Amino acid sequence: MASCHLINSLFMKSSVTVVIALLLFTSHLRSQDIHFTLFDMMPLAFNPAETGAFYGTYRVAGIYRDQWIAVSGVPDQFKTPALSVDLPIIKGFRDQDWVGVGLMFYSDKAGELGLTTGSFKLSAAYHLGLNKKGTTVISFGYQFGSVGRRISNKGLEKLRLESNGFDPTMPNGDPLLANIDELKTSYKDHVGGVFFKTQVNKVNLLEIGFSVGNIGNPNTSLFGGGSQDTTVAPPPRLESPLRFIGSASYRALLNKRFALKPIFFMQTLGKASEIVVQVIGEYLVNPEKQMVLRTGFGYRFGDALQLIVGMDFKSNLKVTLGYDINLSKLSAASNGIGGFELSAVYIGKIYKKPDPEPILFCPRF
Repeated sequence: MASCHLINSLFMKSSVTVVIALLLFTSHLRSQDIHFTLFDMMPLAFNPAETGAFYGTYRVAGIYRDQWIAVSGVPDQFKTPALSVDLPIIKGFRDQDWVGVGLMFYSDKAGELGLTTGSFKLSAAYHLGLNKKGTTVISFGYQFGSVGRRISNKGLEKLRLESNGFDPTMPNGDPLLANIDELKTSYKDHVGGVFFKTQVNKVNLLEIGFSVGNIGNPNTSLFGGGSQDTTVAPPPRLESPLRFIGSASYRALLNKRFALKPIFFMQTLGKASEIVVQVIGEYLVNPEKQMVLRTGFGYRFGDALQLIVGMDFKSNLKVTLGYDINLSKLSAASNGIGGFELSAVYIGKIYKKPDPEPILFCPRF
């Protein structure tokens, strides 16, 4: 929101100032790349090495985030839905190795200008079993896809009004904006990752992951598309810095019904960074139906306190709710209302029907 107020004042100046303001605007939003409170429910959004890293035939994950309603006063101005599907497909070079493939889609809308970021990516991972029992695995993943960003026509019209001081008698406002049909860009994103998982003993599990995105420093300037005045010099490239993500978790079974899982997550993008610490408790409510209640809290440093509650049904379905209590500089305007998330993960298991040899019954004499 602070970046939007900055633009409101800068857009009343010269064409050169408009270009600089837009570059600052896109740079600021780039530093706020997508993030979720329930990041562990959408692993393909953060580490391609987790593609196919589960026990089952296929996995479908979905998540929806909505935030800043109290600040903007308008619902759906800041929303992020995402969906992913992945599955292990074939064995690797050894019996304890396998290969996973998947795809992921997300759409992020931010602000009254209607800045929308959408992405579709494909990923693959090779899972290397370090022992024959499969209790220790190291995975290597790669993800590739397209990312597109644009400001809607309504948002562009608002920029034109802002550039002429909100004077409706000036139809074109700033001449630079008057000669731009739309503000948009698209670029290719390459992501590499590694993921390590080991069963410390019969019940406790350690997981560590690391990934690098924006490999190749793609140009993310919003002046990447749309017709422009050829007499105006094109703006410089806006290269995105590398995006580093690290995560770690340890699930410890304390007794037959209760487990505790501390989680650490961090990501950096240039000078921007995000650090999250969470503690999740798991309680086996119904052993026969394998129903597990998950509840806990987390803290995103300098930003929000996170409340998390969910339920697992057998080993197939997980449903989780997340809520952020805003503690940032916007807390006075937001009344502490941050983001709301709903997520579900379903793991399907298709077993091949056995093909037994025919049994001949000998007649009794």
